[in-house]
Amino acid sequence: MKQDIGIRYGIIIAGLVIAISAITTTSVLFNVGRATQKFTDLNETILTDNITSQSISHTNQLTKQMAMSLVNPLYYYDIEKISQLLALASAQDDITQVMVLDSDFSLVRDSNDPLHHLGQKIDLNLDGTKTNGNGTRYRLNEQNLHVYAPIVMNDHIIGYVWLTKSLQNFTTSIAMQKHELQRLAQTHRKNIFINAALVAALLLLFGLFIAAIIARNLTKPINTLAHFARSLGRGNLDTRITLNRSDQFEELALQLNTMAEDILQHHSQLEHFANYDNLTGLYNRRQFKVKLTQLISDHQNEGFAVLMIDIDDFKLINNLHGQSVGDMTIIALAKRLEQLLASLANNAPELDYTLARFTGDKFIIALRAKDIETITHKVCNKILTSMRKALSIHGLHLQLTASIGVAQSASKHGVADRLINNASAAMYLVKAETKNNYHIYNDSDEQKTKRHTALIADFSRALINHELELWYQPQYGLSSAKIYGAEALLRWNHPQLGMILPSKFLSLIEGHELTHKLGIWTLNESLRTLSVLTDKAPDLTLSINMSPEQLLRTELADILETFATNNPGRLSKLTIEVTETLWTDHHISTLAKLQHLKSLGVNISLDDFATGHSSISLLKDFPIDEIKLDQTFVRNLHKNPQNYALSQAITAIARAFDVDVVAEGVELEDEFNSVIALGCDKFQGFLFNAAMPKTEFLTLLEHSPPLLLQAKSQH
Repeated sequence: MKQDIGIRYGIIIAGLVIAISAITTTSVLFNVGRATQKFTDLNETILTDNITSQSISHTNQLTKQMAMSLVNPLYYYDIEKISQLLALASAQDDITQVMVLDSDFSLVRDSNDPLHHLGQKIDLNLDGTKTNGNGTRYRLNEQNLHVYAPIVMNDHIIGYVWLTKSLQNFTTSIAMQKHELQRLAQTHRKNIFINAALVAALLLLFGLFIAAIIARNLTKPINTLAHFARSLGRGNLDTRITLNRSDQFEELALQLNTMAEDILQHHSQLEHFANYDNLTGLYNRRQFKVKLTQLISDHQNEGFAVLMIDIDDFKLINNLHGQSVGDMTIIALAKRLEQLLASLANNAPELDYTLARFTGDKFIIALRAKDIETITHKVCNKILTSMRKALSIHGLHLQLTASIGVAQSASKHGVADRLINNASAAMYLVKAETKNNYHIYNDSDEQKTKRHTALIADFSRALINHELELWYQPQYGLSSAKIYGAEALLRWNHPQLGMILPSKFLSLIEGHELTHKLGIWTLNESLRTLSVLTDKAPDLTLSINMSPEQLLRTELADILETFATNNPGRLSKLTIEVTETLWTDHHISTLAKLQHLKSLGVNISLDDFATGHSSISLLKDFPIDEIKLDQTFVRNLHKNPQNYALSQAITAIARAFDVDVVAEGVELEDEFNSVIALGCDKFQGFLFNAAMPKTEFLTLLEHSPPLLLQAKSQH
């Protein structure tokens, strides 16, 4: 009887075990299937959202960076720099188009169409775009991501940048990773069904125990993976998952860990790109402003100063030697500034500083100290001295200077944007007046800056409105006492301000595309005058001034070659005057340019000789026809023994190299007598004639007595 009960209960228990195993297996399969599908769907959503978000963020950051980098190039309408920036942006992965528009939505440059449709109005069709919270807007469709950002200067929109990124690779990547997730999920399902069948057989002996093991081994890893996926979706990229298994769940966990690593690395790269300058490793403009704002907020009892540093005539380095040399120069200067500031901070513990690359050839420094005025003067002088030290880049000897603008403020009144803008304004005032110096912003500078800005805007219209003209100052030969030629001098007939001399506006447009346009206009106008002069008097010469930037442009040689072809022999009566900066800073490139000009018959004059970094080797190495004795030597020459001795030495050196000497700025008869005693070959100055319009100069040629100068010299 007991045996029958045992069998009966055994059958009942067996039935219960079979029923429980069937129910448990069915329930487990159902729940695991739902959990797996939920996990797969969740991962696909997270994957798509993360990659989409990162792509939008990266493209927005790139567009914003482009907008900041384009401020100065667009403001100065520097097409070459704009094109370089478009080329750099277009080189980014999947970037298919970059457009730069002016404030009227007229096309300035298009990376896909660099030559056509310039100036055409562009309809950006901003309907449906979304804002990104940092000034950019974007529109996303199945094929492309379009991002648009304004280009802002001093709170004014001066243009726009439009960037298009192809989503083809992005879509393909998502599809491949989704496919991989689905494949892994399908594999897991198959394994689950196999394990479930084995569990059903084994549950005859170990039903409840095996059911608990299955629930523990299948449900827990899936829940763990789902929890990890949700954590990634919330942006917790530093967490990792460990299952300590050797099946597909472990493989899936490894895949998720790898994905998290990739996302974190990409995020770190984007963060570095957003905060640091790729070339120098210094803070960039954006991060500098963040650091300056924090510095002002954290220190309430100390003063602050912002130093804006601009490398004088840096554009010449890129034009002459290429961007790679320019980049290496910027890197070397950044290291020099870092070392200088570190040394100053070591000797002055109260000094705190932040160094950044602002844009292009501009650096910016924030200083914090209790005695900020004393520290600022010391740092500025140290920087100017350091910048003047020669740089050796790829065998090139570069002699550079810098202009520094300074804005100071007590911390409680310091606002980052205001300090940066005031420092920038002060820097441009230095460049407009002296260069190679520093200036501390004061209240009167605001009006001066506005006047300068207005004058630049007016000058951009002066060429179009024919407000410019050349005046001519006669030049005399000492031996003949006759007019042998003239120097062409620029004059601007401003409609409101009247006649403006070059010293008031040339420095303001330096580095601007207007400098190039002015050089072309001056050369063409001078050549027209040269034709008229040589028709009247074949022996007359004409001198014109060219800046280094103008002289090194290829268009100059093209214009002269065309003129030489159409007017044989006349270029021998043209003299181009160039200052010492060109010769000393760019020896090799300059020599080739000047030799080509000499081959066309042009004469070369070294202007303002002995006022800068003059070297006797210039007279030996370069094809120089004359040097001009600067008026700073000629002025009161009869009263200043040192100036007379220097002038005498310069004249003797010129004689040794068979180079003519032209004395300029002769205003007194005593000065003229000293010039005669020195034996200068030619001279010019107010003592005889000031600069005059072309019609007056032509009249002077017809009526001036040949022995006029002899009479003056005998007086």
